[in-house]
Amino acid sequence: MALYRAVRDASRILPEKSRSIVGSCLLGEACKQAQRLRVTCWCDELRISIDVPSVVHEGGQFAIPANLLRAFLHGAGPEKVELRRESMQNKQRIRITCGKGRFDLEEHSLDELPDSENEDQLDSLTPLSVNVSWLKGSLIMLHRAIAWMPQDPEWERGVLIDIHDEAGEFVAMSRNQLAVTHRPAPGVEKLRAMIPTKTVGVLVDTPLSNRGTDQAAVRMGNTAMLISVGPMEIYSKLLKVEHYPDWAPRLLPKEANPPIHLDRKALLGVIGRMCVAASLTRGWRYSGYDAGPMEFRPAALGPAVCAMEANSITFECRVHNQIQSVETISGQYDGVAIKSIYSVWQLRRVLDTMRTQSVSLQVAEEMGPCVISSNEAPDFQCVLSPIWSS
Repeated sequence: MALYRAVRDASRILPEKSRSIVGSCLLGEACKQAQRLRVTCWCDELRISIDVPSVVHEGGQFAIPANLLRAFLHGAGPEKVELRRESMQNKQRIRITCGKGRFDLEEHSLDELPDSENEDQLDSLTPLSVNVSWLKGSLIMLHRAIAWMPQDPEWERGVLIDIHDEAGEFVAMSRNQLAVTHRPAPGVEKLRAMIPTKTVGVLVDTPLSNRGTDQAAVRMGNTAMLISVGPMEIYSKLLKVEHYPDWAPRLLPKEANPPIHLDRKALLGVIGRMCVAASLTRGWRYSGYDAGPMEFRPAALGPAVCAMEANSITFECRVHNQIQSVETISGQYDGVAIKSIYSVWQLRRVLDTMRTQSVSLQVAEEMGPCVISSNEAPDFQCVLSPIWSS
């Protein structure tokens, strides 16, 4: 089972369908001295390696299809598995034996796999020791948020890690959307790096807490990082942060207009019905407002007027100046009356991301950005920019 779990977790980064050796094969490295088998998979500039304690009679390397090996090991269950190299018809094969079952996999050329020697060598760097639960908790909400953020040709999607004086900010953003998680980072004075979206998904989805330790050793270089959790290594290239926009001005100051507190499920029901009405506006073009450089970009966003008044908020959807749907929901609010326009589709995706019982919507001024948060998850915030008809 240990080998099956290692193959399953390492191969999760591989694409579902790939004709290339790198995209479909797993590298096995048997070390006689250490009595372990290391399994490694690559995808783009991401690598996962996992060590499995084994009885090794002869060391060596081999490359075989990962999905076939995973399927066989899954069917083998808790039985002991033996891997042996055999020569058949002038071809090298790996024979896998489990009980009375036997399975032969043809080897592929090692020359077509990436060379780990070409990776940035980070082992010599002093590692940061972070708790695995802290790492996952810092990324999980942003992992959900990235899924609904649109692609932008000017910068690659990912999560920006911005730590100063043991105060950490984990940020994901697009031109008109922002998600940020605030987390204390004990022992870390300064760190600024950007992790690619795929790496974030791997860190969130891969089981890390069952590796014999609750601590992860993180080594950060200028262009890559290496995360070690027990027998597992995750190596990833980093994205450039030099041209990443300044995200801090998008957050509202604490003394801004107070938020309105609402039941999330009730609000989600209203927004869902607004989405049905807004679907009639798909032919219209709307422009999103960037709270930083104030740039306008055409987009089909599904607009709805949002009016906040004493202890209530009203959503109104119009098509060609004809009211299609109007709904009011009650909540706790003692601020000034404010009106703005937001994309109901973006609102729905944010509410799906939150998964809390209550949410808070905060708007500081007419046609200003909306900050969405929850007292149940005080370290997480989403910011949506308003839209206008173009």
